Amino acid sequence: MQNKLRVLILEDFEDDALLMINSLKDSGFDPIYERVFDRASFEKMLNEREWDVICSDYQMPQFNAHNALETIQKKGLDIPFIVVSGTIGEDIAVNCMKKGAHDYLMKDNLKRLGSAIKREIKEAVIRKDHRRARKTLIESENKYRQLFENESDAVIVFDAESNKFEEANQKAFSLFGYNKESFLNLLVTDISDVKEKTVESVSRNFSRKEDNYIIPERRFIRKDGSLFYGEISAGSFVSNGRKKIIGIIRDITDRREAKETLLNREAQLRGIANSVPGVIFQFYARPNGEYGLYYINEQIKNIFGLDVNPIDISELFPTFFEHVSTECKEAFSLSIKKAVKTLSPWYYEGQFIKPDGEMIYFEGIAEPLQAKDEIIFNGVLFDITLRKKAEEHLLLIQTLLDNSNDGIFIVDPIDSKILNVNNKAAVSSGYTPQELLTMKIIDLEVSLPDNLSWNKHIENVRNKQHLIFEGVNKRKDGTLFNIEISINMLFQQDKEYLIAITRDITERKAAEELNKKLQAQLFHSQKMEAVGTMASGIAHNFNNILGAIRGSAEMALDDISPNANNARSDLERIIMAVKNAEKLTNQMLAYSRLPTENVNKIDIANIVIDSLNMFKASVKGSIKILENIDPNCGCVLADMYQIQHILLNLFRNSYQAMDKSNGFIEISLSPLTVDANIAKNFVNLKEGEYIKISIKDNGHGMDKRTSSRIFEPFFTTKEIGKGTGLGLSMVHGAITECGGHISVESEPDKGSTFIIILPRLQTNL
Repeated sequence: MQNKLRVLILEDFEDDALLMINSLKDSGFDPIYERVFDRASFEKMLNEREWDVICSDYQMPQFNAHNALETIQKKGLDIPFIVVSGTIGEDIAVNCMKKGAHDYLMKDNLKRLGSAIKREIKEAVIRKDHRRARKTLIESENKYRQLFENESDAVIVFDAESNKFEEANQKAFSLFGYNKESFLNLLVTDISDVKEKTVESVSRNFSRKEDNYIIPERRFIRKDGSLFYGEISAGSFVSNGRKKIIGIIRDITDRREAKETLLNREAQLRGIANSVPGVIFQFYARPNGEYGLYYINEQIKNIFGLDVNPIDISELFPTFFEHVSTECKEAFSLSIKKAVKTLSPWYYEGQFIKPDGEMIYFEGIAEPLQAKDEIIFNGVLFDITLRKKAEEHLLLIQTLLDNSNDGIFIVDPIDSKILNVNNKAAVSSGYTPQELLTMKIIDLEVSLPDNLSWNKHIENVRNKQHLIFEGVNKRKDGTLFNIEISINMLFQQDKEYLIAITRDITERKAAEELNKKLQAQLFHSQKMEAVGTMASGIAHNFNNILGAIRGSAEMALDDISPNANNARSDLERIIMAVKNAEKLTNQMLAYSRLPTENVNKIDIANIVIDSLNMFKASVKGSIKILENIDPNCGCVLADMYQIQHILLNLFRNSYQAMDKSNGFIEISLSPLTVDANIAKNFVNLKEGEYIKISIKDNGHGMDKRTSSRIFEPFFTTKEIGKGTGLGLSMVHGAITECGGHISVESEPDKGSTFIIILPRLQTNL
């Protein structure tokens, strides 16, 4: 059932009045109305009937809303008054509200007319009840004294002729800062900051017939001199033949300041909205799927080329959607639908084709607000074309950097903080790019462990501007690796940056070390071969000389008398010396790899065990002999006695090099597969199957200089007269003759380890 509503319409156009009536009907009212447009007709309607609401155009040919408000106020009527205009500006609307209007609406937006009237009728009823309560309170002061004292607003009673206060409640005393005695000795003008207006108002209302009136705003002064604004609801009564005025003063300072702040904020927001480098908008979505715009600022033309003035704002959204690029339309639409459905913030990036054909990238963000029958999105649109192009350029540069085979660091030279890295830098160091961006170069570079060393390094770089050097970096797992570093200083926008390009040279350094090792092996092999060739020649020639000496001595021995004892003794010593010299030449011939006639397939494990047993039988002292012998290592092609001689020679050397009270010798025998990685470390080994013999002791060991010459002929560490220096050289020659390799690992006071590698035959015995 529709609600009856008595409406007085101040409007000079019948069609506009009918639009209001239709809007009220749509809002559930059954309006009874009269339309007037001049002062006389308006006053006549006010005198003849009671009205629930007054709807007034702001400006009519002979009358306006201000005139109507003055008429209502003079009559002391409290009727909801709503300004409905097509041309009213915000400043005029605010002025109307100050004059006493309760609301204002635009003629082209009457959707909330019904709700505004309902609200104001309710407020009018409240105000009417309020006035009635105040009048009852004054007439029944003794009965309702407690209500008077507990009133939340200040209540004052004064004589209309003398303006002297006669009564006030506690709120009035606290509001103005007086005690009761002091306050009741004041005049009304003592609390007013606008004394002339107060005197005029009291005088004017002294003679009026109406009991009640309202002063929307008046400025008051407290005892301490501070000012505040109040709203006055006043009425009058006669007591003892004199007219008394009762006033209710509500402190509206906060409300007024809030209203002014709101108005100022609205003006500021309008200015900001039109100066922000983006399009500010208010977008609505309704349950029936209807989308549209309530507001959009002027930047829509500057950024998107759309002119909002000639286009009705309700048609602007379809126009905008039409210009979204074809490939983006579906995603754009889905993004809006999702935000509406889930009541979540809206975000979108896409392409827009401006009316002149230019393509731009745009970004949209908005926050949702659930209204009564629709969802409102307040947001902004930005032109991000330059940003997208910059991102594409940066992506290209980053792609190039990430595909580099070198690590690239951008560093703050002040504190060595890492500002940016490529993927190679992260992979080489074992950290993620994100982890590196929280670190400093001094966390990685071993040679720059602290800020002091870093500062010295940077000073050197600044002087030279470009440096290339080698360093050592530490990975996340603690391992070290060699790098080559190229550093340049870069200045951009008055800021200094360090660009470091690093290359992992671990393999290169390893290759250099391997090359040095192989060159040393080759040089040693060539030297040993040359010495062997020389020794072979010397031995042959020396044998010929020895043969002649021995033959001559033997013939001389046969020719002398048996009684020539001295001469015979001398000749026998000569022959004995020649025999010893022949043994030495035979050793030299053995070192020179002269072929042996006793080469056979032998089980190497049996030879090692037999040699070890022979050595154990000759050992004195308490040394430990540790065995780690694999009996299934297989066979080698060699002279059994020669291998046995080699092992006994090495056992004896280890035994002689250690402390007999706590020494040990560890003998190991195991198969070995030499692959390409192992073979590249040796000059004379090829890929294949080998056996490995290791003889380790804890003797006094050797320094690098001694261990590098240990296999040279005639080199010995023993005292003069206690060794020829051919033992280990013969061992080296014999092992090499078998196609194998012998090496030694030793450090002073840490013992020695001799390693023999021999080719293994494919079949066992």
